[in-house]
Amino acid sequence: MQRHPTHTSFVLSIQGKEAERGYGRSETGRHFFIGNIGFMVEPIERFSGKASAYSTARPTYPQECLNQIVRYTGLTPDARVFDTGAGTGLFTQLLLNYFDKVTLVEPNDDMRANALKNLPSERIDSVCATAESFESTPHSVDLITAAQAFHWFDRDAVKVHWRTILKPTGYVALVWNERTESTPFAQEFTAFLHRLANFDPNNKPPMESPDEEVLSFFSDAKIETAAHSTSLSQQELINLAISRSYFPSPSHPEFEQLKQEVSAIFDRHATKQIVQLPYLCKLFIGQI
Repeated sequence: MQRHPTHTSFVLSIQGKEAERGYGRSETGRHFFIGNIGFMVEPIERFSGKASAYSTARPTYPQECLNQIVRYTGLTPDARVFDTGAGTGLFTQLLLNYFDKVTLVEPNDDMRANALKNLPSERIDSVCATAESFESTPHSVDLITAAQAFHWFDRDAVKVHWRTILKPTGYVALVWNERTESTPFAQEFTAFLHRLANFDPNNKPPMESPDEEVLSFFSDAKIETAAHSTSLSQQELINLAISRSYFPSPSHPEFEQLKQEVSAIFDRHATKQIVQLPYLCKLFIGQI
């Protein structure tokens, strides 16, 4: 099913020392970080076997997010762009709506292979590497992006690395699609995911951090947002749940029961066999 986002937007600016001090906090926006533990093998493998579910059900990103990046940076289509932690290439595809070519950086073989099946090969360079280790000529990159991925990175290591390869005038764009609990369906599905996140103490997602912790990564940054929604069939909603890093594998004894719970949520809220899940796409754009 084609997922068509709609959007509105507003802006919150954070610059210089204000960004360092964490001014401009969003009251609702929260993101997830491992902190300084590092981008180890385990987080990479958490998404193995989930690429198909991820690519068919995760929300796309609104065109307005790309428009915001272009307006802020002033970059031209021939800019050198690296999309890190690119997964199945959902955000890479959006970047290709403007930029001539994008380098896709993804350490998980399953996710990267899925991306390469769906993206135009002549406009993509693919790199098997983490965000902290991919190679590039020093001070040669105009823009580094990370969509729904930065919370898995070692922030200290990645900042050192990105500063090495970014041009002095280069930019970083960090993006999240956040579910908004603005409908009864969104509230119930989010509550289910929160319970699921605590299902296995050995497979929890990273700890939460508020917006100011994201802003502290930058020396000069701005937050922009775009509201949108995605339409999902029952199977797509199941796939969306399965695509979470903490959803048990098919071999887990509770796998089928959890799928049934998702189906029941769908049945309670679907209209003409479709549910609408609202999101707020949040962009952190600036220099480091």
